[in-house]
Amino acid sequence: MKSVVNGCLRSLKILDLSGCFQIDDDALVDVLNRCESLTYLDVENCRKLSDRCIDALINSKRRLEAINIGGDYNITPQGLSRFINRYSGLEDVKVLHISGLCINDEIIYGIIKRCVSLTVLGISYADISETALSALLDKFGSQLEKLNLSWLGNMTPNVHGVIHGGTLSDMISSKCPKLTELDISGIKTVHLPNISNLLDFKIQQVTKLILSLYCVNNFFFAYLKT
Repeated sequence: MKSVVNGCLRSLKILDLSGCFQIDDDALVDVLNRCESLTYLDVENCRKLSDRCIDALINSKRRLEAINIGGDYNITPQGLSRFINRYSGLEDVKVLHISGLCINDEIIYGIIKRCVSLTVLGISYADISETALSALLDKFGSQLEKLNLSWLGNMTPNVHGVIHGGTLSDMISSKCPKLTELDISGIKTVHLPNISNLLDFKIQQVTKLILSLYCVNNFFFAYLKT
């Protein structure tokens, strides 16, 4: 039986352990060592995981195409930085979810520098500047299909006027032509007048749009009917 299990693990390509609170670093390291064909790893909200699992990923030869470590709050800023800057397979990653971790401008610029293939990105609760966000969309906007920007807290005017809260949706509309799913919930500077261009431009192709109480009211639904 053990040989059968080992054989299955060697051929396993997709592993979703999201929400498994009891999974710890030892267990994940063992999985990474055994799953030679793994391309998709989802360990979102596996909150016992720490920087040790990040170092195991860096040291492994696994070239993942999708990884979700969002909500794993025991991963430190230093651990996330090591992953972004040292994981050799990052150029192959198409789906990256790091929401809820300590995401700053350094992390964003590391993603810009080292990622090539991104089509899905989740960076909710990031503490980043508008300049960094603009650079991110300049790099990946033309290929992004799903984007989670929920609860970004710094979307206010900056001194260079690169973008401001009133034009965030306009920027997404112009830079993300392939977008089908967008989450901008919790961004207090996004209101109904600011998303009109987004709705006009993308309503035919967006299949999932997550907003928040800050921009949804009766006028929003009236706008959709026009």
